[in-house]
Amino acid sequence: MLYRGKIKLLSAFYMPILSTHQTSHTPSVVKWWSYKLSDVWHRLDSSEYGLKTEEALKRQKQYGFNFLPAKKEESFLSVIFRQARSVLMLVLFSAALISLFL
Repeated sequence: MLYRGKIKLLSAFYMPILSTHQTSHTPSVVKWWSYKLSDVWHRLDSSEYGLKTEEALKRQKQYGFNFLPAKKEESFLSVIFRQARSVLMLVLFSAALISLFL
């Protein structure tokens, strides 16, 4: 496991992953592509075969499932009203109304 302050990092899927070699308080993203595979596996406490079942269950219990919450679907009317507030849409709508009456 990698540690940075109170942040415990689990895997490469959690972004941004903080570097353990930084000097300032600003987090930096680890450039995983610049490391050898063996170094990445070591830093993530894993292997080329992935996690063992026991380790995966332990991390899942500790960190929870790796999923994103479902986004609430926006209704058609709310999309229309949101887009109508745009300046460009107001200009286009005004031009359409003017051309309709000419």
